[in-house]
Amino acid sequence: MAYKFENWGLYKTDIQMHNGLIKTLYFFTKWQPKKGIPCDLPEGYTVDVNERTGLPHLKRNVDTNISRRPSQQKYNLKRRE
Repeated sequence: MAYKFENWGLYKTDIQMHNGLIKTLYFFTKWQPKKGIPCDLPEGYTVDVNERTGLPHLKRNVDTNISRRPSQQKYNLKRRE
């Protein structure tokens, strides 16, 4: 079942980055997009509305334990001796 927020539908599409990794992008739209498929609300996210523009967007919940990819983890860098 596709997620709806007011009259906006949530869609997702997979894109290939320059380094070859595949990344999933989520977006809201009122109309059927050329690319993308309807999807449910991803686990660990809530819908927030931009106060200035009134557009919905996904916001990550802080209290959930979402596994991050190694490229997104903070590295413990040490100085060379």
